[in-house]
Amino acid sequence: MARVIKLLLYYFASQLCATSLALAGYAGWHYIKSGTLLVEWGLPFSLSLAANIASIAFMVWILLRNKYLIIDKEAINPGKPTNILLYSAIGITAMIWLNFISDIMDLPDWFKSTFSMMQEDIVGVITMSIIAPIFEEMLFRGAIERHLLNKWKNPRHAIFVSALLFGIVHLNPAQMLFAFLFGLILGDIYFRTRSLTAVIILHFINNTISVIIMFLFPEYDKLTDLLGFNTMACLSLISFIAFIFLMKIFMNRFSNKAITD
Repeated sequence: MARVIKLLLYYFASQLCATSLALAGYAGWHYIKSGTLLVEWGLPFSLSLAANIASIAFMVWILLRNKYLIIDKEAINPGKPTNILLYSAIGITAMIWLNFISDIMDLPDWFKSTFSMMQEDIVGVITMSIIAPIFEEMLFRGAIERHLLNKWKNPRHAIFVSALLFGIVHLNPAQMLFAFLFGLILGDIYFRTRSLTAVIILHFINNTISVIIMFLFPEYDKLTDLLGFNTMACLSLISFIAFIFLMKIFMNRFSNKAITD
C-alpha cells in the first residue's frame, strides 16, 4: 500500500500546490493592478479551473515519468467494435440504477454550485466529460489497481480498494456512493480486459450523459426529480436486469488474466 499512499499524497499535493500558486499569482496581479491586497481570498472560476487542469497534467507527468502507469498496446486497445458497444451498454445501464440508488440516499451535494459553473464553461465541460475520465482511469485503474493486482493474490481486494479510494477522493457525499459502486464495475472490467481505453469509454459515457442532462434540465438536481420516483424506479429495475445480463456476456467473453508490472 506504500505506493498507493504515495500516489494519493502526490494527487492532493499537486492540487494544493497548483491552487496556491494560482492564488499567489492572482493576489500579486490584483495588488499591481489596484494597489490593494485581496479582501476575499478566492480564485475566479476560470483560474481555479486552470489550476485544476495544471495539477492533472503534473500528476500525469509523475505517473509516466516514474513508471507508475504503463501505457502499452494492451492498455490502449479497446478490442473489437462489438466490445466497445458492450462497454457502452454496460455504462449506460449501470448509470441509471446507480443514479437511482444515489437519489434515494439523498446525500448532500457540496459542489453543486461548482458543477453549475462548469457546465456553463466550455473548458469546464471538456474537463468533466473528457479530461476527468481519462486522468481518473489512469490513476485509479492504470496505476493504483494495476499495482494492487500485482501485489495481492485476491483481485477482488484490489478492485475493492481502488474503488473505495475512487469514491473517497471525490470529497463530495453526493458523489461518493455512486463513484464507489461505479468504481467496482470499472475495476472488474479493467481486471478482465487490461484495457485502460475500455474503462475510459465507460467513464466518458457516464460523465458526458450527466453533463448533457445537467445542461438540458438545470432546474432538476436529480433524475428522480426529472422523471418521477415511480418511473425512475421502473427504469432502474429494467436497467439493473439488463446490466446483469450484459455483465454475464462480458464475463464469458473475457477470462481473468494476470496483470504484471
